[in-house]
Amino acid sequence: MKLKLNLQYFGEGGGEGASTSSGSATAGTSGINAEQPVSEVGSPTRGRKGNPLANVQYGKPSSDDMGGQGNDPEVMTSTAASEDKAVNFENLIKGEYKDEFDKRVQNIINKRFSSAKANEEKLNALNPMLDMLASKYGKDSSDVQGLVKAIEDDDAYYEEEALDKGLTVQQLKQMKQLERENANLRNAQQEAERQQMSQQIYSKWMEQTAELNQKYGLNVDFAEEAANDDFVAILKHNGSVEAAYKAVHFDEMMGGAMFKTAQAVTEKMANNLQSKASRPLENGVSSRASALTKSDVHSFTKADRAEIERRVLRGEKIVL
Repeated sequence: MKLKLNLQYFGEGGGEGASTSSGSATAGTSGINAEQPVSEVGSPTRGRKGNPLANVQYGKPSSDDMGGQGNDPEVMTSTAASEDKAVNFENLIKGEYKDEFDKRVQNIINKRFSSAKANEEKLNALNPMLDMLASKYGKDSSDVQGLVKAIEDDDAYYEEEALDKGLTVQQLKQMKQLERENANLRNAQQEAERQQMSQQIYSKWMEQTAELNQKYGLNVDFAEEAANDDFVAILKHNGSVEAAYKAVHFDEMMGGAMFKTAQAVTEKMANNLQSKASRPLENGVSSRASALTKSDVHSFTKADRAEIERRVLRGEKIVL
């Protein structure tokens, strides 16, 4: 016997009519067993080998079913991935790449202290002259301020130059003092300008780093990247942080993009399959009954365990 239903009763505003029609159809259909599950009524799998456990929900409800409560699977996945990366990195720098990592660290240390070594060499070169001046004026060579004052008070030091310039020794001393003060002032001003420019450049790099992290969902550490010569070379030629990072990490970014694309395609296919499985039939009768939740592992049958294994292999996350 054919099952006749008026689809208009299933539209908006037809709730009351739908109930009446539904009841009439049920009462007048002798070919349907009253105890037969609703999911099997009109199901495309009826008469074929269907899945009687398709409507069973195993384990704890997901965060979506609980209204957003519970642990966020994306956060949990991200945390687990970060922990795995940390462990893998630790194993690499202590194992296969130990020598390369030690060389890189030593290179960073050498660069950082190269300027300090240069200054130390300059000071050591001045020691003989300081010893000579200290001997002449009866001062300690480590007392630099005392040596400077002794030279300033030594009229003989200025007599020949004052005579050449037609000045008295006192006038020459005052002129020298003004020249030193002006030189110090210019140096201080130039240093302030350099500091201001450096701060502006550094702030721009920090902004670009933040934009890079937000754009690609990264966690780039600028200080760590600045230890790379290639990265710094691009910045010195007015390149952006994004351009420098892409140039240095091109292979890594391409690999990550390919992985994300594959992951997105897999998720889309899974969503499509799930959407098709839950799509209502044309006669308006749902192809799936109300989901039955099973969370007690002691009550699982052999069929339940096989179904859980099938879902996990398909990519579904089940928390028991």
